[in-house]
This record gives sequence, structure tokens and C-alpha cells, in this order.
Amino acid sequence: MTERLLYPLINEGLKTLDEGIAYRPGDIDLVWTAGYGFPDHRGGPMWMADTIGLPVIAQRLAHHAAVRGDAFGYWTAARRLKELEAKAKGAS
Repeated sequence: MTERLLYPLINEGLKTLDEGIAYRPGDIDLVWTAGYGFPDHRGGPMWMADTIGLPVIAQRLAHHAAVRGDAFGYWTAARRLKELEAKAKGAS
């Protein structure tokens, strides 16, 4: 259940970066920890994304899209997530 809540949150954060609404991932983490009550000992959703690994997040979003459908785009990976996943795969 945590994955189904956290991964779309991370994905939306990446879309926020894509759109230029936030400049740095740390800005998003600051808003979530200081403003929305995200547990600060977890570092914020963007920090957690780095800890979990973007390829894992992209794969799990695709899994949920296949299993649950994606009529409203909840599981559609952000452009930045796709790019960073591709870069991570190329580096390994």
C-alpha cells in the first residue's frame, strides 16, 4: 500500500521539476517535510526516490498501470523519470 501512495507522489514531484515549478528536488522535500508533515526523518519524497532507486520506481509504476489500468494517468511515468531510468540503465 505504501508503494501505491509513495510512488505516484514521487512521480508528481518529478513532473513538478519537469514543468519548472520547483528548481531542485530538495525544494520539494522541504515543502513536504516542513509544510505537509511528511516525516522529516525519511528525508522527503525526492530523497526517498534516490534511496529506492528510480529504475525500481519506474518499473513499479508500469506494473501498477498494467494491473490496474491507467485511464487517468496516475501511473504514467514523468518524462524526467523515463530519462533518468534510461540513463541509469545505460550506466550499468
